[in-house]
Amino acid sequence: MVGDELSQRLKKRTAELHKAYRQLTDGIQAQQKVEVLLDRVKQQNDLILNAAGDGIYGLDLEGRTTFINPAGARLIGWPVEELIGKPQHAILHHTRADGTPYPHEECPIHAALSDGAVHQVDDEVFWRKDGTSFPVEYVSTPIRDQGGEVTGAVVVFKNIAERRRTENELAEKTVVLETTLENMSQGISVYDADLKLVAFNQKYVDLRGYPPGFLHIGMSFEEVARFRAGRGDYGPGDVERHVRERVMAKRSGEALRQECILPDGGVISVNREPMPDGGCVTTYSDITERKRAEEALRAAKEEAEVANRAKTEFLANVTHELRTPLNAVIGLSELMNEALFGPLGHPKYTEYAKDITESGRHLLELIEDILDLSRIEVGKLKLYEEKVDVVKVVGACMMILRSRAEAGRIEIQTLLPEDVPSLMADAGKLKQILLNILSNAIKFTPAGGTVTLEACVEKDGGFVFLVRDTGIGIASEDLATAMAPFGQVDSSLSRKYQGTGLGLSLTKALVELHGGGIELSSVVDVGTEVTIRFPKSRIVASSGGAGYPLRSSLPG
Repeated sequence: MVGDELSQRLKKRTAELHKAYRQLTDGIQAQQKVEVLLDRVKQQNDLILNAAGDGIYGLDLEGRTTFINPAGARLIGWPVEELIGKPQHAILHHTRADGTPYPHEECPIHAALSDGAVHQVDDEVFWRKDGTSFPVEYVSTPIRDQGGEVTGAVVVFKNIAERRRTENELAEKTVVLETTLENMSQGISVYDADLKLVAFNQKYVDLRGYPPGFLHIGMSFEEVARFRAGRGDYGPGDVERHVRERVMAKRSGEALRQECILPDGGVISVNREPMPDGGCVTTYSDITERKRAEEALRAAKEEAEVANRAKTEFLANVTHELRTPLNAVIGLSELMNEALFGPLGHPKYTEYAKDITESGRHLLELIEDILDLSRIEVGKLKLYEEKVDVVKVVGACMMILRSRAEAGRIEIQTLLPEDVPSLMADAGKLKQILLNILSNAIKFTPAGGTVTLEACVEKDGGFVFLVRDTGIGIASEDLATAMAPFGQVDSSLSRKYQGTGLGLSLTKALVELHGGGIELSSVVDVGTEVTIRFPKSRIVASSGGAGYPLRSSLPG
């Protein structure tokens, strides 16, 4: 019995020992797990601290540095080993933004140790070991034990020099932008993607007639549209319908170009351009004066056109009226000059009759020129086109002008290719063109000079006449006057040889009727060169088909 009881007690005690062992083993394993977990947490914390870009350091209750991460040490320029255990306020001294130092008792970092509150500072200065400084923002957070007692603090700080520089640049740009906006001659409004007003200037307020203080940054376009709709800017109709239509148009992102008439009769030009982010910029220009000027110009143009038509009709009527009696004068003077009905008697009569005939023919030529110009101005001069033999036309011109050239002791010559193509043109008008240019060249070339007529086909296929003389020339500033109707250039010979100034302007008009152009170049006391170009389409191929002599440019 005693043995059995002892045996039972021994088994029970053994079981209790096994249980206690298991509990001890479990406790050791749990402790090991906790230690492993704590080690992992420490490793993670170290990784976070080492990887953080902001500076992080800890303080004990006496303000001594307990730890600092690498980023923090780099920012303040101190080795870590020189910081640990040292009073933070003495080593990591910092000042207010204005440069004045903090007394230890007023330091926001240490305040977290004394009052147990979180302190955030956005504008302070930290000083590095080398004496340089940088602006910072930081948060000081107290550390508490399980009983809630403050045992230290953690400070997280950031170098905000770059941000401060950006803010300063932004502030400067904002001032420049505001100054620019307010000094623009145009009104401007800018809305973001949510149709909120982000910028505007006073010119916009004035042009749109908004009440003082009505507009403000952040105001929705819908509010603005409702104000304008209620004021009647969009015309009669339901206000809300007008607002919806305007908001939808604004959201569409489409560009806008329109002119608006203001209640006072003024006119503004509105140009809206979309922005990449979905907003839009709209400019407003007061074009009232420009519109008035355009209207005045249009009215003046109409008046000038009416006056020009009246002048043209008058010249046409006058030339017709003058030509009839003039033809009679010329005809009768020719009869007298030829003495068809017997001798006139005194030789002077024959001389007078000859003068009358020449003067009459000159006046008739002038009348024909005026009539041609009048017809051209009203678009009534027609070309009677045919295949024209250029050589024959040039020969006829030389025959007419040779006696005049000989009388002035001027050499006149032609330089034509062997195979000159024919032109599809009005033969009479082509002859008139060449006679006008050649006559001018002879007229303004002194005795002993030379007048040359050339013709060629250029590389582009166009046909060119070139008239070159060794005359008195024209100053460059007078070239435009010489080409104008009735243009007279005051030169040394202009008073000796009278003229109406119609020749060049009429010639230019006749050349342009053929689809060509005329160029005039000249040097005073050296000579003048006139280039007459006809388009390639005017050339009629020669039967030989051997081609024409080509010249890339005309001699100067």
